[in-house]
Amino acid sequence: MKTAVKYGLIIGLLSFAWLMAEYFLGFRTDNFGTHLTTAPFVVGALVVAIVGAIYTTKNERGSGYGFKQGFITGVVVAVIAGAVMTVGQYVYYFVDPDYANRAKAWSTYVQVLDGTPLEEAKANTQDGAWKHNTNVKALGQIPLFLLQGALISVVASPIVTRKKK
Repeated sequence: MKTAVKYGLIIGLLSFAWLMAEYFLGFRTDNFGTHLTTAPFVVGALVVAIVGAIYTTKNERGSGYGFKQGFITGVVVAVIAGAVMTVGQYVYYFVDPDYANRAKAWSTYVQVLDGTPLEEAKANTQDGAWKHNTNVKALGQIPLFLLQGALISVVASPIVTRKKK
């Protein structure tokens, strides 16, 4: 599990660094919607981290390391990364306290672009305001990373842990 924790810490810190880079490059302020197209790179990094952790652990342990152990390794990487990112999200909200208001405005804007009348879009955004609550977004990192990690691990573990012929 030491390897999984190490990879989880690394990917969690890299995800936080990516979040801060998006902020300082203006993807979350001036060009708010841009971060929606750059955020998938974090998922790609999570794939690399999980595959790397499973591969490294398999090589350290040798034979007898199968799907179940690989799956657990991947999930541990994801949970650790999610926990680090939860803390990182709270740090981000300290750096950018107006994020929630911009997220609400962006939500209204997108609805209007899709043809929803402005007043209805504002009401919809207000009804869904819990989605933009900073605590909900921050604490949501753990289940989000867990889900992504489990899905990645289900695919990666049998591939990485298969025995060579």
